[in-house]
Amino acid sequence: MQHVGWVEGQNIFDTQIEWLAFIHREHLYHAATATWLGPWNNGALLDRDGLIVGWCPEQAPRARNSLPPSGLPMMPPRPFRPKRPIMPRRPLFPQTPPQEWSPLDWTAWLALGLPPPEASAPPEDETAGDAGPDQTD
Repeated sequence: MQHVGWVEGQNIFDTQIEWLAFIHREHLYHAATATWLGPWNNGALLDRDGLIVGWCPEQAPRARNSLPPSGLPMMPPRPFRPKRPIMPRRPLFPQTPPQEWSPLDWTAWLALGLPPPEASAPPEDETAGDAGPDQTD
């Protein structure tokens, strides 16, 4: 377990106070792309399968299956950067059944909201256009 960020109102920030995600109608969206990351369940940040990726220590985290939202939210305005909170003490591991934890770590979960990297062009075939060895008579 490690401290990865803060929830401030409807916004989620990392430990450097960079805006990462926002909450809209019980769902989490990537701040840069508004891509759906998964449900929000009373302080638990869930992946798209409803498994726990992170949680607020004030709440006991619980997994929850949820269908993706039917539409995308309007992108909220970028929030003002809050003052850096005092680093919390490391919380005790919550009493949650192990099968409710996501296999994704924090970074992999956030990467779901980023566009895929552009595919590089395949290397040109070195033999293309080669008629073979010169034939002389």
